[in-house]
Amino acid sequence: MGIPVTVLPDNSIYIADSYAMATETVNQDLALISQTVYSSAVYNLAGHLLIETAQDLPGAVFTGYISGNNLNVVSVTSGALSTQQVLVATGLQPNTTIIGGSGVAWEVNPSQTYASLATPVSISSKFTYFTNLRAQWQVNQFVPGVIASTSDESTSASYKNPAVMDNLLFSDLSYVKTPFGRNYLSIAARYGSPFGVS
Repeated sequence: MGIPVTVLPDNSIYIADSYAMATETVNQDLALISQTVYSSAVYNLAGHLLIETAQDLPGAVFTGYISGNNLNVVSVTSGALSTQQVLVATGLQPNTTIIGGSGVAWEVNPSQTYASLATPVSISSKFTYFTNLRAQWQVNQFVPGVIASTSDESTSASYKNPAVMDNLLFSDLSYVKTPFGRNYLSIAARYGSPFGVS
């Protein structure tokens, strides 16, 4: 899935929980057809569930000041700084991404120049990796179904939905939102399932 270990450690409980939920949901008969197909279904569903449930790691609270394009960290009050966090509550540049650096010198959007602030201020940082993914794919937005037709005064469009879409349970609609969920539905629909996909 390409998720950096800095935002999702290998020992994260969200990985284990998503995998366990997927193995309990995916039709066991798929393993009788093909272990490869079954594994693919499990991992794709686990990927979807991970995006739905994983929480972003807490960031750090530190004192620092901005000089030109550099964020200079004076002291870390709590947590640990990472190479990709988002500044919040600074009153200066909220949602400014820290994109690089090491030690106490951190670059803040090198393409922009900020007014120097010599007096250290308290800064809170946080990760927003999963928050951003859920927003990008509208995972938390309610969808009552799949669009079958749309039109206005001069144009119209209509999708011919495959029969599998008619058989989706309400709980299955969320799978359509991520590429991993769609891959899982594709596999499940191909072989049939007691979980609403046939």
